[in-house]
Amino acid sequence: MHSNKIDIPEEEYLKIRKILVQTAADKRSVTKEDFVQALAEKDITMDDHRLSYHIRMGEFTGTLCSGDLQPMKATYALAESKVGPHKTIDRDEAEVQKAWQEYMKFKKAVL
Repeated sequence: MHSNKIDIPEEEYLKIRKILVQTAADKRSVTKEDFVQALAEKDITMDDHRLSYHIRMGEFTGTLCSGDLQPMKATYALAESKVGPHKTIDRDEAEVQKAWQEYMKFKKAVL
């Protein structure tokens, strides 16, 4: 990725992404300082601006999302832990659910 005079090679992206995901998986909600500490444990140092790009790429790809609320601090969490599993339904079940929703709307309007 290349943007705003920052060039992030694919190898670096994958290595840092793995560390960010592991850190977020170990804790429920992490701050940027937690990411810095996890990178330091792996002997990786980078400036705040570059780390912000890695975090944004994690959000853009759907790996990371906003974590628990903390005063004056942005937190991050794994998107899969916040969103939950995706449920697929077949066409017949979807039609039944839609019909039920419409019935409930009509029922409320009549009452």
